[in-house]
Amino acid sequence: MLKCIIDYLVKDLGVSANVAPNIVVTLTTFILGFLITWTAGYVSRFVKKIKYRRILKVIIRQYLDRCKLQIEELENFTKQKGFLHGQGFTIVMASNFSQTYLSNLDVKVFVENFSSIFKRGRAKQVAELFELIERIKFSKERLDEVVAKVDERYKDEKKIYDDNLTGIRKLQEDLRLRYHNKEVESEFASYLESIPKAFKNWIDKGAPTNMIDTLNGIVNPIYDSSVKVDVNEVSREMIDFTLNCRQAVVNLELGESVLREQILHTKEIHEKSYSKGIEILDDWS
Repeated sequence: MLKCIIDYLVKDLGVSANVAPNIVVTLTTFILGFLITWTAGYVSRFVKKIKYRRILKVIIRQYLDRCKLQIEELENFTKQKGFLHGQGFTIVMASNFSQTYLSNLDVKVFVENFSSIFKRGRAKQVAELFELIERIKFSKERLDEVVAKVDERYKDEKKIYDDNLTGIRKLQEDLRLRYHNKEVESEFASYLESIPKAFKNWIDKGAPTNMIDTLNGIVNPIYDSSVKVDVNEVSREMIDFTLNCRQAVVNLELGESVLREQILHTKEIHEKSYSKGIEILDDWS
């Protein structure tokens, strides 16, 4: 082979017979060096890709484990009764370092190391996974905002509720003293009797102090009695107190509704992300 090359250089190209062997040796050395360098680089890159893939698979599996845990925690939240029942809310947001890593991952690096996935037409699923990871990030940020607003609303509305419930109690006691042993019209007398009766019924049920039970046990019965009598100074004041209590509950219900919707939305995105991640990992196996 080398002799043929030397003969070609001497006979066809007119290279000196003394110089031709040196040229062949130089070219051979250069080509071999290039091939060795290229092969070593290729092997090095290949090994790095393998290591990178293994590491990334581990990270994605960790992400999916934390994602599954978060789904369970969000499901537990949906079973909680909330502020109106005196239990408040407990939201456990699982820390997820792997999610942060994937969210900040250089997509170019990912494509270079997982080009085979794209050749098999799996690019859409990978893109969907990363999109879902980003949506989880924004959903959690939105959830933090909603939680802060609902917590602030609870404090405000609870104070309004408690202040007006106290107003009902004080007015009830004032009416007891004001009309004690005094003759009044039968309709108004029945009304005056209905107020302490509502308190008695509430006490007989254990006197629960949460907003829903005081609303149903005290506020609503007294409101119903107050609107049935002819409007006077007493009934008007009592109606104001009860309406303020009822409105505070409505406002809190709206706040809790928004919070529950955001929780369900966050849970749904986690579920989609988990399913997509499992699908991709199964494809890599």
